[in-house]
Amino acid sequence: MRIGRTFITVSAAGRARVLGFALLATGCVDTPVAPIAAAVESSALARGAVGVPFRGRGEGQDVSIAFEAAGIRIIADATGNATHVGRFTERLDYVLSYDLVHFAGAATITAADGATLRIEFTGEIPGFAEQVFPLPYTSTYSIVGGTGRLSGSTGSGSLRGIDFGGGAFSFAFDGLLVKAK
Repeated sequence: MRIGRTFITVSAAGRARVLGFALLATGCVDTPVAPIAAAVESSALARGAVGVPFRGRGEGQDVSIAFEAAGIRIIADATGNATHVGRFTERLDYVLSYDLVHFAGAATITAADGATLRIEFTGEIPGFAEQVFPLPYTSTYSIVGGTGRLSGSTGSGSLRGIDFGGGAFSFAFDGLLVKAK
């Protein structure tokens, strides 16, 4: 079985809006993360944090696959460019459920200066079981923290991508980054 690529698509509709996640239905995670991210993001805005558009794109490759009880665990590496981050590398660690449609996981984006953003995401890749590539996928994400100049960051958005087969993928995201003051 070949495992393709999944990650995040980004689109935020407003300064303080956090998109909801349906993690319970995926079989990958048993606790929703969006309510936690919404509370953190709203709290940050109330303390005078600034929300700014967060957009980017990148490409990557799956580097390891393991079959686990919850699904297929995939580790992937990506590179890209994003507003407020610049050129970045990214490590993704996620689980594709055995329905071969739903996925959920976490990622760390590392900027050239070493600052990081921690992200949690969920998504879908309909048609993956048929293995007919290229194949589109979508995802929503929450920014749940950071380090360096991105310390205390929160936010949310959506991502759209293409799985090219053989573990290769590309993605573009759009959302909101809330930087702590």
